[in-house]
Amino acid sequence: MSEFRVPVVLWGVASLQVVMALIASVADWPAQLSTDRTSPGGVVEWLVKGSAVSAPLVFIAGMVVTGAMAARRGALGMVGDGLAMPIAVILVVASLGESFAEGPVTAPRAVLIGSGVLGIMLALLIIGAVIHDVRLRRRSHA
Repeated sequence: MSEFRVPVVLWGVASLQVVMALIASVADWPAQLSTDRTSPGGVVEWLVKGSAVSAPLVFIAGMVVTGAMAARRGALGMVGDGLAMPIAVILVVASLGESFAEGPVTAPRAVLIGSGVLGIMLALLIIGAVIHDVRLRRRSHA
């Protein structure tokens, strides 16, 4: 197991996003931000498009790839750590966008607010992992 935290955190967040997409598909919570707010047709489409509580597949794949990069030593690992920061920012922006989506909202407002809070907490977890890993990488080069 790697001593780096960014890969583990990003892969954990990506896994959580898949689980949340499945929950959203069962509960019928379509995305509220930048969509027509209609329910996707089929579980695969929920994963591809995202939902009120989960990211779209391209973002989830980005987390997995960035985590793989951050698991490496050297320059590639630093690039992975660096790319984790914009992922955290996008996670915050998207979470807040869902939380404050204008009406009419088709997902319950409490779900949207809870998703926003969770997104911010996950972003802080990513940022904390990046700080840890950058310090660890600098120490190993000193």
